[in-house]
Amino acid sequence: MSYPKSDFTLFSSDSQRVSANLEQIYTAWLDARRQLDALPVSMYWATKDNTDYLHIKNTSAENGTSIGPRKPYQAVSRDPPTGSAASTDPPPHARHP
Repeated sequence: MSYPKSDFTLFSSDSQRVSANLEQIYTAWLDARRQLDALPVSMYWATKDNTDYLHIKNTSAENGTSIGPRKPYQAVSRDPPTGSAASTDPPPHARHP
């Protein structure tokens, strides 16, 4: 079925601008939604034989898949290094001329 062009009313310039903006916003929303859908539904730790394993659920219907054991925690020192390489001089920004 075809319709003659005279049956349609053209959009005003403002309506065309709004339509173009809505199309861009809808496309950006779809892209963000696809990225969100790619994320796992949940992540949780499960213990087996005294070892914690990280499990990821990609859908709410599945039980989750282990991606490996938890690595041991290693504290990070915030103190400056000591030894022969360490300097006793204050840092350059703390020196006064």
